[in-house]
Amino acid sequence: MTHLHRPDAGLSSVTVLFTFLALTALAMVTAVYAANAVRPAARQAHWTQAGAAAEAGAADYQQRLLDDPASWLDVDCDDPALVGQDPDVLEHTCPWPAGETGWAPVAEGEDPTSSPAYHYEVTTAPDELDDLWATSLTLTVTGRSGSVERVLEVRFARGSTADHALHQASDLVEPTTWAEGRRALGLPTDLADGCGAGTSLLAADRVDDCANLATLAAGDSITGSVLARDRLAVGGTDPTADDPLVDGEYATADPACEPADDDAATWTSCVGAAAGGDASAAEAEALLGGWAPVQRSWTALPTSTATLYADVPGCHYYGATRIVGEGRTMRVWSPGTAAAAARGATVAVAGPDGVTPTCGTGTVDVPDGLAVVVWTTPREHAAAAGTWTVDTPLDTVIQEIGGDGPYGRLPVGSYGPTPDPALGAGWLTGVIDPETTRTTKWARYGNLYLEGQFSPGADDGGGGLTFVAQESVVVTGDVLRTGAGPGDGCADVGTECLLGIVAGRDVEVLNPVVTDLVGSGTDADDARWDFGLEIGAATVRAPTAAESRVGDWFDSWPHRYSDYRTGLTHPAKDDGPGLQIQAAVQALSGTLRVQHHWTADPGFDVVVHGSLAQRYAGAVGRAAVDGDGGHYPTIVHDPALTSGTPPYLAPLLGEAWRVRAVTELGAG
Repeated sequence: MTHLHRPDAGLSSVTVLFTFLALTALAMVTAVYAANAVRPAARQAHWTQAGAAAEAGAADYQQRLLDDPASWLDVDCDDPALVGQDPDVLEHTCPWPAGETGWAPVAEGEDPTSSPAYHYEVTTAPDELDDLWATSLTLTVTGRSGSVERVLEVRFARGSTADHALHQASDLVEPTTWAEGRRALGLPTDLADGCGAGTSLLAADRVDDCANLATLAAGDSITGSVLARDRLAVGGTDPTADDPLVDGEYATADPACEPADDDAATWTSCVGAAAGGDASAAEAEALLGGWAPVQRSWTALPTSTATLYADVPGCHYYGATRIVGEGRTMRVWSPGTAAAAARGATVAVAGPDGVTPTCGTGTVDVPDGLAVVVWTTPREHAAAAGTWTVDTPLDTVIQEIGGDGPYGRLPVGSYGPTPDPALGAGWLTGVIDPETTRTTKWARYGNLYLEGQFSPGADDGGGGLTFVAQESVVVTGDVLRTGAGPGDGCADVGTECLLGIVAGRDVEVLNPVVTDLVGSGTDADDARWDFGLEIGAATVRAPTAAESRVGDWFDSWPHRYSDYRTGLTHPAKDDGPGLQIQAAVQALSGTLRVQHHWTADPGFDVVVHGSLAQRYAGAVGRAAVDGDGGHYPTIVHDPALTSGTPPYLAPLLGEAWRVRAVTELGAG
């Protein structure tokens, strides 16, 4: 039987074959697409888990710091996440195999080789290698999940007064400073309870208004954040001014400060008024501009240098000491140090690197990464009676602070033993700056007289240095950190050479006046000099050229130095008396004040380019006497302090480690 052949039969077979191949190809493409889609999804999950693991590692380390703030110093050999810590960064003797990196699982009990895990190590340790002074450390944390690793750099820091333009405990003028100015102008000096003559109370706890309330007024300027234990008060304001008196965040620990929003009417409970009570909305806005106030907890400074700086690395001087910065070197006069050293006092303490600095008088190198501390000479280290013991005032006849022709000599005045036998051998005559009659300013006491241009670390990309006085720091001229001439690395923009100034009492600006000393002598009962003077009550005058002893290179006190980066003095010398302090300044139990402030009319133009921490508000001009401003210098927070602080700046009490910055370095 013959079968008929259909002409489309072969086409049908080919069509079926190609249809099958197409379907197979589609299935293969779909399978490949699905496989490729699974891989990115899985990697994305590992990416997320690796990031979470790195964050878990940072949180774990932070908790260790909260439990024991000094734990960063002790490398825990049993911590698996720390295996591999570089001993050149933090010294340790852990018996880890060379090159091994340890991991800790995110979930306790899991296998870190097959589950998300983290590794961390300190990559930048505090230079001080002492937890008391440590303010910053860097931790590098690696999070791992599967084959994906993500690396975070975490900077931990402790809060410092250098974080703020102004850190201030009380809204009152330091009571002695206030009373001396009032006395000089014949005004009452009585203070109500809680206003500082005895116990100082916060504004919220005081029953009566305080005559020594400090105010910010028209012309004052604080650029940067403010942290106040008490609230700031505002006085006379300029309604036409474009800029606020405080240009930055204002935080107060005053419990009466209520939550505030953008409406200035809600700010009034956080700001005081010169006349007492709350400020008006207009006054609060003049003070703060567009920055709504906030309430924040308060962390205090210690009130003394006595034990804090006993063994701090650096140079230790004794008795009245004068230092003038000349860039990489400084001139030092310290008549009591040699006598104290001969009797066993410590003069130099090695730094964290084990190197002992060269300390002494004359011309010495500016220390870097260290402190320069001026102590009251202990009685057992003082010289013979009549020279450097407690009964000795500063005597200009033998120039006990010191100086030379170019830089002048201190103290100002001219007094000494009387040539008149009728008055007896124990009497003095001449002219004297009343400031030097304070017992705490006598020869044995730890006061530092400071001025000049300082360049710590100028040859190493920038460094830092802190000056400390057990009593007061008297600023005798500009104190600058921006280089002293060509080739000085600290003059280069971007190179930060930081300075700190710490005073157990006050930071004072030299403003010399003199009074005639007709005849004064010792009190036989306690062998102390009795000058018969009451500061603020004595009749004073400007010193003559001979009495001022200002020096060949200068025409007045305080000495003015040009900022090498700008080539100018700031504030401008021709605008009147003033100076600039480029430093993080701390007055632990006192304030920043201009000596004899009531004689400065309208006032000294004091500029702090750095930060200012003080217990009380101060006085920089005559206006401070009656409460109409004159209490604050111009303060501009130094941007360099946002990334570092001078070494051995006094630490805040009980300040915890906090995460300051997190940067992702890479992933793979």
